[in-house]
Amino acid sequence: MKKIIVAAAIFLLLGQFVLELHLSRLDSQTTDEAVHLSAGYTYLTRFDFRFNPEHPDLVKLLAATPLLFLKINLPADNKYWDKAGDFFYDSWKDNRAFGEELMYQLGNDAGRVLFLARLPMAALTLLLGLLIFAIAMRFWGAAGGLFATVLYVFDPLVNAHGHLVTTDIAASAGYLLAIYAFWRFLQNPRWRNVFFLAGAVGLAQLTKYTQIILYPAVLVLLLYFVISHRQLKNFWRLLGKILVAFALVWVIIWAGYGFKMSRVPYVSNFREQVLVPNGYSTLGLRGEAGIQETLNVARWVLLPRDYYKGLTMVSLHASGGHDSFLLGQTSKKGWWYYFPVLLAAKTPLPTLIIFAAATVLVLWKKRAPHSSFDAGRFFLLAAALYLAFAMTSKADLGVRHILPIYPLLFVISGAIFAVKVRWLKVFAGLAAVALIFEFVLAYPYYLSYFNFVFGGTKDGYKVATDSNYDWGQDLYRIKKYLDANNLGEPFVEYTWAGESSLDYYGIKRRPLSEFKPGATGYLVIGATGLHSSQYDWLKSKSPYARITPGVFVYKLD
Repeated sequence: MKKIIVAAAIFLLLGQFVLELHLSRLDSQTTDEAVHLSAGYTYLTRFDFRFNPEHPDLVKLLAATPLLFLKINLPADNKYWDKAGDFFYDSWKDNRAFGEELMYQLGNDAGRVLFLARLPMAALTLLLGLLIFAIAMRFWGAAGGLFATVLYVFDPLVNAHGHLVTTDIAASAGYLLAIYAFWRFLQNPRWRNVFFLAGAVGLAQLTKYTQIILYPAVLVLLLYFVISHRQLKNFWRLLGKILVAFALVWVIIWAGYGFKMSRVPYVSNFREQVLVPNGYSTLGLRGEAGIQETLNVARWVLLPRDYYKGLTMVSLHASGGHDSFLLGQTSKKGWWYYFPVLLAAKTPLPTLIIFAAATVLVLWKKRAPHSSFDAGRFFLLAAALYLAFAMTSKADLGVRHILPIYPLLFVISGAIFAVKVRWLKVFAGLAAVALIFEFVLAYPYYLSYFNFVFGGTKDGYKVATDSNYDWGQDLYRIKKYLDANNLGEPFVEYTWAGESSLDYYGIKRRPLSEFKPGATGYLVIGATGLHSSQYDWLKSKSPYARITPGVFVYKLD
């Protein structure tokens, strides 16, 4: 029976892999993908990490590796490259322009480039699924492992991002592996488990900067473990080995950047060297003297300087905020409840009910220490810590930023099949059937998915947009619609991948610069654009058509 269940889980995961390859063809480039893959290509070909420091290099290196088998045309001059070489310069605009040129302006086959870059991402999604199955089966048995796998395979959020050249799936795998490795270490603090912990945490740090949550999370989980297991006498011995693991993590990060260790440049006059030329501070601290002093201290931080710069920039972004939309409001400072709302809205109701039931089960089921239910409580605390950490951020840019808690919850959900309560298993089975039915109905618009309590996929844009709903994935569908319908040359407000992407796919349109009140014709606009104050007047009009859940057509009178 176990072999049959294992085969079924592998079959489901391979089916998901094929679906991700299919979605790779259907979805056009989302806004950050060209940035990531073009930066990764320069890492491989120039052994320089100056582009896109806001994200560690691992995922970008993986995405760009297939491009080494193509002849890629690059910008002839170094106008973007040279500017990005200044440590104190935020090169995101230059990197974005570089990526757009590479994709759409230099004769490269954008569709082929994007598909090949997405192959490693689909493979990472497969590996994450195998990891979820293996851990859940270890805790709850084969049936529990299969159930966790079903929840993963048919989750719209996972499938929406499972083929995109972004860091979220990799970060989810890193966080799950690190938490599992730490649990293994606490159960048996032998040196091989110290090395396993170091490897898992180190790889996680190379996927996404938000994985720094692992450092305080490990300490909190350590306290939880020694108190709940009455092992306070072992606290210092365990902590000592954890510190050894963290030291090895530094080596892994260093290795991830090719053992490059250039120091942060010395600053003798902050205003002349940084503030005036670049118009901003990398560290963003108040007071020029304080910034200069901090920068010079940072010269001695033993981290690759591009990693240090990126970590600093992301920290500032999270604390400084970003324009976002939630429940009819816009804000640059975000909302503390943003991620809980999105967790409730973007997760299918059957899955939410299963999460709740499994949570109650692992909290209620009191068994001896070192049991699977004990592990379930450990994983649940790790998920809660990640969510709490995310809730402190002022950059509310999508539920994908809490995607790492989902694999933990999928694993915990397998506990339902580890108890001898038949009606609970029947209930879980019915919920899984409802989930699959909902998943099929959502095809292929998984990025735009919302459960029906929050308006469903049709009205989810009234709750949240950006990477929650409309992120540039519908460019192919816009092109197909315009070719099939005689709308003349409409205005097109859909530049997630830049104006050059619209030109590349031959989307004939009128320049948005000519769009003024009283203009006639048609307007094609993404759902995110509808929340811009520039288009407030559209709220009183009904759409002429809807190309996809995230793209509207308005007839202008």
